[in-house]
Amino acid sequence: MKNMNKKHFSYLLIIILETIVFIKFFINRFYFFDDTLIYARYIRNFTKGYGLVYNKGELFNGLTSPLFTYINLLINSIFEIKDQILLNNSIGYVFIALSMIVIYKILEKINLSKVIISSILILYSLSNIYLFLGMETGLYLFLIFLLFYSFLIEKYLLYFIVSALLLITRTEGVFFIISTLVLFFYEKRSLHKNFIPYILISSFIVIGHYGFNFLYYGNVLPDSSKAKVYHGLSKFWGNRYDFVNGTLDLITYDYKSRNLFKYLYYFILIFIPFTIIFKKKTAFDYYLILSCVFLISFYLYFNVPLYNWYVTPLIFTKIYFLVTGIAFFINFIIRPKENKWMLTLVGVIIAMLSFTLNYNNKFINSHHPGAMQRERDYFKIAAWIQNNTKENESIGTAEIGIIGYFTDRKIIDLCGLVSKDNAYFLSNKDLDSWINIHKPTYILFHEPNWEIETDIPNKHKNYYLVKEFQFKDYKMYKLY
Repeated sequence: MKNMNKKHFSYLLIIILETIVFIKFFINRFYFFDDTLIYARYIRNFTKGYGLVYNKGELFNGLTSPLFTYINLLINSIFEIKDQILLNNSIGYVFIALSMIVIYKILEKINLSKVIISSILILYSLSNIYLFLGMETGLYLFLIFLLFYSFLIEKYLLYFIVSALLLITRTEGVFFIISTLVLFFYEKRSLHKNFIPYILISSFIVIGHYGFNFLYYGNVLPDSSKAKVYHGLSKFWGNRYDFVNGTLDLITYDYKSRNLFKYLYYFILIFIPFTIIFKKKTAFDYYLILSCVFLISFYLYFNVPLYNWYVTPLIFTKIYFLVTGIAFFINFIIRPKENKWMLTLVGVIIAMLSFTLNYNNKFINSHHPGAMQRERDYFKIAAWIQNNTKENESIGTAEIGIIGYFTDRKIIDLCGLVSKDNAYFLSNKDLDSWINIHKPTYILFHEPNWEIETDIPNKHKNYYLVKEFQFKDYKMYKLY
């Protein structure tokens, strides 16, 4: 009977959690932000027969998550999905939904109580990760958790396959693999006789992918990954302090405008270091701690600009240590196991905190009015470009997602995420070479110029201001 009740509890909790995630996905199923549409244009061009390229006839690997792209292409080839934005979001939703189940299995396996498991998963289901659905975030998180679960239950064939898939989802996935290897030797596990064939199977996956990259694009790693390193060297996107501050902002910003609630939240954050220092740690604790330390150290070393979806594993890590920290503290003070009625109170307190402290700002990626206005402007600018330029003309600009997806013009990305050498120029503070080399027909800049945008009237006399282009805060130049 006890096992039946436990099973019923598991099913009920999962149903509730998946319902929450689905509702949030459904409400935001058409939501996107500028960067998500880079993937979308690659995939759309492939389905149109142009190849896996951003610009027709131009081989440049701007796909930082190949596995996400492959899954997208597979679904497209079977069902011919017309709405690429909805498909991107749907794939992200499916993997976030699957990650809920894997996390539950992990938390159950490390013997956390029903109250703690419920609180962690409620908070996770309410978290802002669903707003990164258009990116590879859902797939990335799912594989991170599945990697540890396969390690935990010693299913090593699954472990090595997931390792390979994680590596081709995001290159930084290697740090989660390293963490499990550290734990393997720390726990003094024995080498399995089938490790060599397992490693060979995972190697075929990795070699197959990187071999395709080399044969198709001429490079093993994505050019856009190298571009992010160049962005860090340029310092245009800030320094290490800005990365740390931005990461903290991602984890805490939901609470900054809530008057007294923000002070309550900052007080509660104390439970995180308290837990890490004093609580008896499980292998899962060490996995999260080590992986996040490796991940952040890598980003800081290369001064990689902060993109919110890079550090989404920290969101779950915050949730996990916050809830387990509160439970550990309460258990230490009032020992609810000895006072059963207190256990209910603890559950209510943690559940309330989960709801209260994880309220979502819908526009996490465009959370200030200026950013939202900019995206609305880009829709209008894309329409202007489509109606006022010729098919063989090119557009040079700093933000390419919306403008690239809603036009069929060649796009020159001055940041170098889909255009050769431009990120390298930025790393040398060279703001002009990209124009001299690529010679875009039109150049879209901001008014006033962003720091990465050059002074065209004084440095590039072969461009003139397009007076017909009437958009506040923007200016368009055309090549004579």
